[in-house]
Amino acid sequence: MSIPELADITTCVHCGQKFSSPRLTIIGEPTARLESYLKGLSRHLQEKHPQLGQLMVQQGAAFMEFLFLRNFRTTDPELSEQQDRVRWQVHQQTLKARYPDESLRNDAAALGARLCEVFRGYLEECGGITAAEEMHSEITSNVIEAFVSIRDALEEPGKYPVPAPASSKVLA
Repeated sequence: MSIPELADITTCVHCGQKFSSPRLTIIGEPTARLESYLKGLSRHLQEKHPQLGQLMVQQGAAFMEFLFLRNFRTTDPELSEQQDRVRWQVHQQTLKARYPDESLRNDAAALGARLCEVFRGYLEECGGITAAEEMHSEITSNVIEAFVSIRDALEEPGKYPVPAPASSKVLA
């Protein structure tokens, strides 16, 4: 058996230190291995990156505030904004992936090229090769615009210029 089959590797994103835990199940305690592994990772953060502890407390408070505020519907504009601001903070922390403009442009260009390839015969019949090339540029531009709109709707970049402090007052 090779190492990857015996244990998985976890890497600290702050310092690059690697951790592993054998894939062994303790009979009668199915979560014991994971609990032990998590304790080791927690110990690393406490000892090597203590400043992250305060940040995690703040982020935890923001999540608690989110859970608290989502229990209410309101017409109060300040409370509504606070609900949305806290939701946005949690959302920014939990996005699985972000899509930079360059990636969107590349994907849009590839899709635009494919669409033009599909419709090229039709475009050539309607207006010749010049119209087909112009259409490629227009299709690509429209696809980029659509991708960016979708990405921005999902990621909500810049909705709140500076995240509100996670230590904002919790009303509970």
